[in-house]
Amino acid sequence: MATICAAVRLRRIRRFAKLWSTTPIAVVTSLESVTDFQVLTETGVLPGALLRNAGLKYICRSVDLKVTTADSVFTEGYGAGDVISVPIAHHDGNYFADAETIAKLQGEDRVAFSYSDNPNGSIGDIAGILSQNRRVLGMMPHPERAADEAHGGTDGVAVFRALTGIVATA
Repeated sequence: MATICAAVRLRRIRRFAKLWSTTPIAVVTSLESVTDFQVLTETGVLPGALLRNAGLKYICRSVDLKVTTADSVFTEGYGAGDVISVPIAHHDGNYFADAETIAKLQGEDRVAFSYSDNPNGSIGDIAGILSQNRRVLGMMPHPERAADEAHGGTDGVAVFRALTGIVATA
């Protein structure tokens, strides 16, 4: 079963965040609102925190992302090392975690995406991370805004193709 959170209300996310991390549900939390990723870090479903951008400015543009791992339902449509272009739109997109947490995320291959040219000061250039059970992806960029040629590109489509496969078999 797959759930795509698009503009989900804050209290609903808080209520279901722990459930999402322990049941066979795949969740993309960046759709429409980065608040979802923030709540998942605040509730402990994902480690770390999201801080104000390093330049203290709202950023809205396309950025290049490196696919850091292809070992998740969200990234299996890409190859590790692929570079994709995906829009960002955030003021609080600076991912932060302590050195031990970063080492653990990297050691467990849980950094899903990293910035090629870090726009917001995220530690380790991290743009997206996976939960320990790999069922939850939190990311600042918006793959749903890169899913149609009419909107400027289709580099985000692979995230959704994988999820439709899960829904079709559920």
